Amino acid sequence: MPSFNLAQRRDVRSLENWLDGNGYSGSLIKNTVKTMLLLLITFLLLLPVVVCNLASTLSIRIIVVIASTIFYLLVISQLTRSKTTELVLAGAT
Repeated sequence: MPSFNLAQRRDVRSLENWLDGNGYSGSLIKNTVKTMLLLLITFLLLLPVVVCNLASTLSIRIIVVIASTIFYLLVISQLTRSKTTELVLAGAT
């Protein structure tokens, strides 16, 4: 199994210089990531609404709501640095 050493300061500096030289700024990357995360969260919140509208029985709708809530919380917990109380709040709303 390969193991990696911690990055040296010169390696970090070289990467920063490469990013600066290619026109990528930290704020551009952060804004792009935030936009992508916002689109993903919007999709995850609206998809169950569409599926529930297509479902004909109550039991299927309940299963869709439960499964989508669990999946949503899993995605949020992996993509953000959320605390447990924040995840509980997100699941309750």
